[in-house]
Amino acid sequence: MIFKDAIASEISVFSIKVRKQNFINYTYLVVDANSKCAIMVDPAWEEDKIEEVLVSMNVKLTGILLTHSHKDHTNLVDYFVAKYHCNVWMSVAEIDYYGYKCDNLIGFNQDQTLVIGGITVKVLLTPGHTKGSTCYLISNNLFSGDTLFIEGCGLCWGNGANPYDMFDSLQLLNNRIGKEVLVFPGHSYGKAPGMAFEEVLNSNIYLHFKQKDMFVAFRMRNDQRTVFSFR
Repeated sequence: MIFKDAIASEISVFSIKVRKQNFINYTYLVVDANSKCAIMVDPAWEEDKIEEVLVSMNVKLTGILLTHSHKDHTNLVDYFVAKYHCNVWMSVAEIDYYGYKCDNLIGFNQDQTLVIGGITVKVLLTPGHTKGSTCYLISNNLFSGDTLFIEGCGLCWGNGANPYDMFDSLQLLNNRIGKEVLVFPGHSYGKAPGMAFEEVLNSNIYLHFKQKDMFVAFRMRNDQRTVFSFR
């Protein structure tokens, strides 16, 4: 699926659904029509499918952005770095906590601005799902990994996860993201990526908690049977 940026018409987002067994992820290509450069977000599972989009657009892969270090968001990093010799970006917090390594890896901190192949990327550290989870704002598009889904938010148990951090991260997004921004998460539970943040606000209960303890109790409740029911 292709999304044209209404604010910066030279930017297009290509949404690529990829899968391995029960895992269904979204990898994204952000393409600048003027420079013919592309940024890849969270490459995983199906290299041929992703490569087909790169080739069909006749663009140069100039960078890879990783929202976090889980394997289902990173397992094709080495493949694309070896083939295209591009740089890879991940938060310093994520790199240091999990010891993530790959060739051409560059770390960053909160509120840095990256310029990759002429494409401006604003960094928003959003820990909660992992210690250094990150969202990327590129023009009118938010790549939210496993922090914010259209239908909910990421899991907050496991190494480095913290529901109190997740509450703060969602509050950050509430305060910093415009209602017109399009949201592109790492997974879907049925709703297509690219929904406006205003629409996400209307239906996503996790964005409406005002008290941190109530949010944590709800996020960590028992018997959540559909957390891996990706579509």
